[in-house]
Amino acid sequence: MKIYETAKIISEFKEPKEGDIGDFSFIACPIEIGEKVHISTHASFVGKGKLKIGNNVTISPHVTIYTSHPEWRYGLNKYCGDHNPVIADVNLEPHCFIGAGAVIQAGITIGRGAIVGAQSFVNTDVEPYTVYIGCPATKIGERK
Repeated sequence: MKIYETAKIISEFKEPKEGDIGDFSFIACPIEIGEKVHISTHASFVGKGKLKIGNNVTISPHVTIYTSHPEWRYGLNKYCGDHNPVIADVNLEPHCFIGAGAVIQAGITIGRGAIVGAQSFVNTDVEPYTVYIGCPATKIGERK
């Protein structure tokens, strides 16, 4: 298991090792990475909440995961009035697959063995062993 606590940009080309994060990726949240995890290139993990990635998870290129509302660093959002920013952990349970370009919002759990399709926008929890696609992501089937 690897744990990153501070911001890091992966900018060099290297042969990936188990649990490594792909080239040209950006980490700006506390993250815990399980074993046999594949994180492809250009991933972005941003926010104040914690991201926990279980064992045997695959994250495709250009996936963005937020663990807080993007405005957290500014305190109040000048367009929406005075509200508390959303800060919530994201959990990717073991054996799930996240398709290329997917966006996952704060506070989401992707269930064990679930598949999130490419370019999907996930704003609700994904049930275990299911397939979700679309914007917003909706359940289209189940895995065996």
